[in-house]
Amino acid sequence: MKGVPERMAEIVLVASMRRSGGTLLANLFDGHPDCNVFPFEDWHTQRKAHFSALHNFLFPFLPPRSKLYVCGFQNASYQRKLEQWQPESDRAGYMQQLREQAARATRVSDFYRDSSELYFRFFHARAPRALLINHCADLCTLAPWQLRRIFGSHRMILPVRDPRAVFCSMLHLEHGRFSERSLPTFCTNWERSVKRYYLGDPCVLSLRYEDLLAEPKATMESLSQGLGISFSEVLLEPTRQERATEANSSFERRLGIDPTGVDSWRSRLDARIRGKIENRLGPVMQRLGYTQ
Repeated sequence: MKGVPERMAEIVLVASMRRSGGTLLANLFDGHPDCNVFPFEDWHTQRKAHFSALHNFLFPFLPPRSKLYVCGFQNASYQRKLEQWQPESDRAGYMQQLREQAARATRVSDFYRDSSELYFRFFHARAPRALLINHCADLCTLAPWQLRRIFGSHRMILPVRDPRAVFCSMLHLEHGRFSERSLPTFCTNWERSVKRYYLGDPCVLSLRYEDLLAEPKATMESLSQGLGISFSEVLLEPTRQERATEANSSFERRLGIDPTGVDSWRSRLDARIRGKIENRLGPVMQRLGYTQ
């Protein structure tokens, strides 16, 4: 196709902590003609947090099945995602081509790019577009050099959200698995991700989730300029596979960008927990404008 690059020009990771607007942001890019956006978190498994240099060293010598396992294609979670988003497609044919790709692959980062291109060509008949966008929640807890082991050269967008709102959302969504006992680890991860990326890496396109909800047009215009794509009104309407989708909220779900719940944590979060978060993260929260 004339004007379409033979390979995807750039990988963009929307890397956020959970409940911080990463899904919304990826869905806003979904309908843009310059973007291929995964409808689910591709290559994101718990194993990625433990990805080591040994994986890269051994990768050329592994059999195809082991390569697929290392990259998360052999687990039940990935198969469920395919069934959810590609119910009428020939998944067996796709997996066969994926195994053939794995047999040829010699580097993890190249296999990521090639398998991503295969996904969009196979299921959507799309030639590579300018940007491949993948939402990878919690990967911002890894250092930049750790991410490059997996994804190769890439850009990153980091949405950050008031930690009090994030913790409130996680308490509600993961009731029974997430509790006040999780607070020390949560605060450490939130602070680390903010310092590494939002405050520490000038190459990262950073934004506050609250600003995205309050001024979506200005925020998306800034992001599109930073990514080198044209601004379009489609960047203001969240979709998945170009179909309208609800907000990924822990509480009420509505179509489109919904700013009404941005401060709902104030009436939902216990004052004692709120105080602990402010005491632990106060200086960083102040730098981001979340406290006075």
